[in-house]
Amino acid sequence: MRPKAIIFDCFGVIVTESGKMWFEKHAPGEASDQLRLEYCRKEDAGEISAEEFFGLLATLNATSAAAVQKEWEETALPNADVVAYIRELKETYKTALCTNAASAFLRGLLARHELSPLFYDIIVSSEVRLIKPGPEIFTLTLSRLGVGASEAIFIDDNPANVAAAEALGIRSLVYRDLPSLKRDMALLLAS
Repeated sequence: MRPKAIIFDCFGVIVTESGKMWFEKHAPGEASDQLRLEYCRKEDAGEISAEEFFGLLATLNATSAAAVQKEWEETALPNADVVAYIRELKETYKTALCTNAASAFLRGLLARHELSPLFYDIIVSSEVRLIKPGPEIFTLTLSRLGVGASEAIFIDDNPANVAAAEALGIRSLVYRDLPSLKRDMALLLAS
């Protein structure tokens, strides 16, 4: 079936992955991945606020929550080429954002960089209390877009999220770089 909607992840696709960089810098080694999983999961699920999240991180390097948040904001930068590509796609397809993130941080980021208009809908894990790779967030996204799984394409830099979307019948791509994405998308959009 011809695609009607294209769903994008945010961090690592449209915007640089500030969290991973922060943890690697401030909690290096094996602890980095474990702390990132533990802290980010709570924030992504909406179990703690962005303020609480940045407060927890501040204790890791004896600084303030405001300083940690500022560092995250300064490193979360849009990929201008991907943004331009989404603008092109938006002319023909319903474009959506489906991301694991804290609402306040993400909404602030989207507003600062004027990214919200790129999307027909924005699904944020902490707002809907559903997290990728759980199937429920994908089902909700399809419902809000008014499309079936076979009418959507999903793009994420996390292979586990891509596999979860594919298990529901959503054609999906692992994002590596824009030239690869454009090549792979051309094949999917032609089918």
